[in-house]
Amino acid sequence: MYREMFDKGIEWRAHAHSIRRLYGNWLALREQARAVPFSEFDPATLGPIADDMIVFRPTADGDMIYSHYGRALVERVGTDMTGKLSTRILETIGAFFRDCNNRVLATDEPLLTLHRSAIAGQVHLWERLVLPCRDPSGEPVIVIIAKPRQFRDDLLSAVLDASLDAIVAVRLVRDDAGLPVDGEFVAVNQRAADWNGQTVEAMLQAPVLTLCPGLAESGLWTRFVDVALTRQPLQLVTRYACADADRWIEIACVPFGDGFMVTKADVTERKNAEDAMRQTQAEYAQANAALKAEIQRRQALEEELSQLATRDSLTGALNRRATTEGLRDALARSARYAHPVSVITMDLDHFKHITPAAMPCCAGPSAS
Repeated sequence: MYREMFDKGIEWRAHAHSIRRLYGNWLALREQARAVPFSEFDPATLGPIADDMIVFRPTADGDMIYSHYGRALVERVGTDMTGKLSTRILETIGAFFRDCNNRVLATDEPLLTLHRSAIAGQVHLWERLVLPCRDPSGEPVIVIIAKPRQFRDDLLSAVLDASLDAIVAVRLVRDDAGLPVDGEFVAVNQRAADWNGQTVEAMLQAPVLTLCPGLAESGLWTRFVDVALTRQPLQLVTRYACADADRWIEIACVPFGDGFMVTKADVTERKNAEDAMRQTQAEYAQANAALKAEIQRRQALEEELSQLATRDSLTGALNRRATTEGLRDALARSARYAHPVSVITMDLDHFKHITPAAMPCCAGPSAS
């Protein structure tokens, strides 16, 4: 059966927020006194978190008895261990629990343990914080908070932390009339915390609009709330003011329970590349238009030069050179295809008295 104990790195190994909070409280008390008082972790004073807690007290014969067994644990395990001895659990998992308790008693240091569930089938993995405390008489007391760490939650956490985007999930906070007035973070990945200059813990404990007042000022909060209420996703790209230079961010918001989930990605480089590409395309289009105009100009010039080389400037008739070339081509086709060739000539008297404007359409000597 999979099981592990950790006495180092508990603050970042633990997934459950309640476990990290209790561990932080224990460390703060440990700095004040070597023996951490049980009164600070008494389930009777801790409210709902007590539902996930276990308290062990040593017995005179060296065993340990369950003096508290949380309601949530009873529901998941299917039995209430309150008042029972730890040796009642005979399976391998029972030996693991006793090893953890004995180690904490011997070292007077906390442990974080992970183990696969041997009893509660709906729980894939258990996460337990084992804390050494002392009651007013100086007797040792072991306080445990146990939270299920399901595979699905592990996978979601891994995906969130591996993402290059900032991701947060928000639950709406409503007033007495049921209208959304604020929100609370229910999931935050590390990139989102870095983006806001906060720790993940700080974001999970602060109201959304208190931590991010710019959401309301920019109008984004209203749009996010609309996503939660209408169940219609939102996607946009907007400018984000930074100290060094403005950045472009892409925001996607989708409904999530009674709230919404937001992903933010810095797309400044992509936006700049797209702008540069559009600028390049515009320059190419301008260059192509200029090239097309130049080609047309040259074609017109070549046509004009051809006219000057082959036509009489006064009458527009073919000149001697063009006529000679036309006859040569006609004779070549006649020889190739055995076609006859006819040449018609015309002599106009007093040609100089005929003005070009009054001349009928005519041509010089031609061949057919």
